[in-house]
Amino acid sequence: MDTIHTIFLVLAYTAAIGFFVFGVDDVFFDMQFLRHLRKRRSEPPLTVGDLTREPERQIALFIPAWREGGIVNKMAEYAGRTLLYERYDIFIGVYENDAETNRCVDGLVAASGRIHKAVVPHPGPTSKADCLNWIFRAMKAAEIPGRKQYDIIALHDAEDILHPLTLKVYNKHVPAEFDMAQLPVLPLALPPLANWVGNCYIDEFSELHLKDMCSREALGGVVPSAGVGTAFSRRAIDHLASMHEQCPFAVGSLAEDYLVGLELRRTGFRVGFVDNLVQRRVLRPTKDGKAREPRVVRERVAVRENFPTRFVAAVRQKARWIIGTAFQGWEMGGWKGNAAVKYTLVRDRRTPLVHTVNAAGYCVVAYMLAEFGIRQTQLSNSFFLRPLFEGNSVLWNIVLVDTALLTYRVGQKVACVSEVYGLKQGLFAVPRYPVANIVNMGATLVASALYARHRLFNSPLAWVKTRHTFPGAAELGGFGKTIEDVLVEDGHTTRAELAKLLERNHGRSAAMALLDAGKIDEDGFSEAWAKQSGLAVRSMVSRDVDPALLGVWTEEMAVREGAMPLWMGSDGAQVFAFVEAPDHEKTGEISKTIGKPLQACLVRPSNFRFVREAVYPARALGERFADPLAEILGDLSAEQRARLDTHRFLQGVSTAEALVTLKMVSAGKVRDALAEACRANAADISHATPSLSLIGALGSLFCEVHRILPLHDGTLGICEPMHPAVEAGVKRFLNGALVFSADAPSGFAVPWQRFAQLRTTAQSLIGELHRSGALSADNARRLANMSRHVTGPVDRLVIQLGLATRAQVAAALQRVSGLDTAGFDDSPSDPDGGGILAPGFAERTGIRVHDFNSAGITFRLGSIPAAADLAEIRRRCAGVPLHFEFAAP
Repeated sequence: MDTIHTIFLVLAYTAAIGFFVFGVDDVFFDMQFLRHLRKRRSEPPLTVGDLTREPERQIALFIPAWREGGIVNKMAEYAGRTLLYERYDIFIGVYENDAETNRCVDGLVAASGRIHKAVVPHPGPTSKADCLNWIFRAMKAAEIPGRKQYDIIALHDAEDILHPLTLKVYNKHVPAEFDMAQLPVLPLALPPLANWVGNCYIDEFSELHLKDMCSREALGGVVPSAGVGTAFSRRAIDHLASMHEQCPFAVGSLAEDYLVGLELRRTGFRVGFVDNLVQRRVLRPTKDGKAREPRVVRERVAVRENFPTRFVAAVRQKARWIIGTAFQGWEMGGWKGNAAVKYTLVRDRRTPLVHTVNAAGYCVVAYMLAEFGIRQTQLSNSFFLRPLFEGNSVLWNIVLVDTALLTYRVGQKVACVSEVYGLKQGLFAVPRYPVANIVNMGATLVASALYARHRLFNSPLAWVKTRHTFPGAAELGGFGKTIEDVLVEDGHTTRAELAKLLERNHGRSAAMALLDAGKIDEDGFSEAWAKQSGLAVRSMVSRDVDPALLGVWTEEMAVREGAMPLWMGSDGAQVFAFVEAPDHEKTGEISKTIGKPLQACLVRPSNFRFVREAVYPARALGERFADPLAEILGDLSAEQRARLDTHRFLQGVSTAEALVTLKMVSAGKVRDALAEACRANAADISHATPSLSLIGALGSLFCEVHRILPLHDGTLGICEPMHPAVEAGVKRFLNGALVFSADAPSGFAVPWQRFAQLRTTAQSLIGELHRSGALSADNARRLANMSRHVTGPVDRLVIQLGLATRAQVAAALQRVSGLDTAGFDDSPSDPDGGGILAPGFAERTGIRVHDFNSAGITFRLGSIPAAADLAEIRRRCAGVPLHFEFAAP
C-alpha cells in the first residue's frame, strides 16, 4: 500500500504544482484583458451607419467542402439573402470524387453569378489547406485585371451562420486596421440538460473569443486564425502565397489557419481580433405576431455554427486541433518571435501538458474517494489507504491556493458564458467543467497517439472531417437580416424615417407600416419579406384553400395571424399562405393547432384578403343563390377557368368583370346573362347620364348602398340581382311602372363613377341639416366645400367637428336617405351573421346582419357606410341580393 500511496502522492504534487503554475499564468494573462477594456471603453460603439458609410471593397469568401452536399448549398443560399453587402463572391472548393457536393454547387453556380466552383484536380480528401489553395487559384483565374480584383479574402466553413453585417465589419477593418482580422466564433447553444458535450464548446469559445483573444492582442502576441471568420488583406494573402509557390496555406498541417496567423505576425503584418458590438435600431416580432416598439440593441457581429454533440466526435475534432496547434505548430512554426509571441506560443503548446496534469488531478480525486469509501465501510478492517493531505503541509497549502485559483477560473467562465448565452447557460458551465476536461483528456491521448505514429512510422495525418449540419429555421431566427434591414438595404426607406414611422404605428411591422403609408407597393412589400425569409411568393385562388381546415382555422385566426391553409404538400406537410413571413415559434404554434407539419409560403396582402373574403363567407352562405353566369362559366375550359380565378383573386374584381377584361366573352353576353337573372332589360348604359331628380326622389343613400342608378331616360340602371324589399321600395317611392336596365359591370361603372363624383349623399344631408336649423348657412357652406376633399362619410365629419349632435344627424339622414328605419331593435345576437361579415367588422363599422333568407341578406346601418366597407360586403356576398335599412334609433 505504501507504493500506491507514493505513486499517488507524486501525482498529487504534480497536479498541485501544475495547477498552481497554470493558474497564476492565467491570472497574469487575464490582467492583459484589462488593458483591452480600458482601450475599448474610450471607443464609441459602432452603428450600422458607421459600417455602411465605408466604400465597399471586393470580397472573396473561401469555403472548402468535402462531403458537404445539402449543407454548403443551404449556407450559400442563407448568406445570399442575409448579408448586407453587394460586392462579394463565394468560391466553393470541391473534389472530383465528391458527386453530391458537386451537384449542389453546380446548382448554386447556375442560380447565382456570385457563386464560383473550384475543383481540386485529385481525389479527396487531402487536407483543408490543399482545398483552400485550389480555391485561391480559382479566385485568381476569375479576376479581371483593372476591372475586378479581390481586396479581401475571408475563410468560412460550409456550416457557418454569418451575421448580416459580417462583410461590413471585414470591410471596415481590413485592410485599414488589420491585414488579418479574426471575428468571434460562437457555437450555437443547445438545451443544457440534454447536451453536456455539445455545450462544452460554448464554454470554451465564450472565454476564448470574449477574453483570451483580446488579451493576446493587447499583449502583442499571436492572434491565431480560427479557420472561420478570418479575413485577410490582399497584400497578406499574396505574401503567404509567395512563400509557398503560390500556395498560401501549409498543406502538411492540420491547423493551417493557426500557422498563417503566426507567420503574418512574425513578418510584421497587422494581425488583430475584431469584437464589434454594433448598435442598431430593430423591431422584433412578439409571440402574437405583432411588433414591439422600436428599440436600440447592441449585437455582437460573430460567426455561429454547430459543433459535435457526441463524445467520440468531440474527441476526434479536438485531437485534430491539438495536433495542429501544439505538435505541428512546434514542428513547423518553431519558436521565432519576440517575447510576447513566444509567451503566447507557450500557452498554445502547453495544451497537452495541461490536460495531462488534469488527468493526474482526476487520478488523485479517485484515490481520495476510494480512501474515503474504505474508511466508511467494513473494508477498513482489511485495507488501509494513507491520506494524501495533512493539515498545514506544503501540499495542503498549495491545494488551498489551487482551490482559490479554480474558483476564479470557473467564475471567469461563468461570466463569459453568461455574457453571450444568458445566466442559465452560464451556471450550467460549472457542472460542465469536468465534462470538458474529460473530453480534452481523451483528445490529448488520441492526438499523442496519432502524432507519435506519424513521427515514428511516417503515417499520414489525414483530414478527418467533422460531420456538419446546417442549422434549422429555429436556430437561424435570431441571426438573419431583420425586415428593417432589408427595407433600408433595398432603398424603400431610411432608418431615421423608419424609426419615426414605427413610432406612429405601434403594433405594425416595418413593412406593413410602409405599405399603409404608401411608401411601398404590394410587390415591394412581398419581395422584401421573401428576401428576408427565403420563402417563395405565390398567388392563390379560392380553390387552393383546404376546406377541411376552415372549421379548425377560423377567419378570426386567419385575420390575426395573416395566414390561411392551402393544399397538402407531397411530403405530408400542410402548405400555409402568410402575408408576412412567420417566425419559427408561430409556425410551431400553427402546426400544433392543425395537428400537421407546416410548410410556409408568402402571398400578397390583397390576394390574401380577396381569397379570405370569398372562402369564409361561402361557408355561411352555402349554395342558396344561383350564379347568373353559371352557363357562361360552364363553357370555359379548365385553363380558362384557372386564368379567370387568378385574375379575380389578384385584382379583387367580380367574375363578370374578369370575364370581360380577359376577353373570354363579350360584354354583351355578360349583360344578357345578368339581365335575365335580374328580370330586367339588357342595355348598354355606359354613355347614360344620372338623373338628379330621380336620385332625389329615391334618396341618394338608397341608390348608393343598393347600386341603383336612376338615368335621364327614366330607367334604373343595375348590374346585380335586386332584393325583393329593394324593388318594393323603388316602386313605393316612384309610384309607377319601373323599367330596369341591366348592364355588365364594365358598362355600369362609367355612369356610376359620374354619380359618385356628385357626392349627392353628402350634399343632401348638409342641405337637410341646414333646413332643419341644425347648421347655419355659413357652416353649411364651409362643410360643403370641405366634403369635396374628404373621402370619408360626411355624417361622421359633422359629428366630429361638433356642428350637430348625433341625434340631429340621424334624424336628417332618415328623412333624406330613402332607407327604411327599423321600428325596434330585433337584430340577432351575432351581428356578423355567422361568418357573412368578417370578425369585428360589425363592431368597427356599425353595419350588422339583420336577416338572411332565400330572398337575400338584410343589413342594418348605424350611419353612412364608407365606400370601402360597402365594397367589402359586396365581395363577401357576391351574387347575393342585398337590402340595407337603418337600425332603430
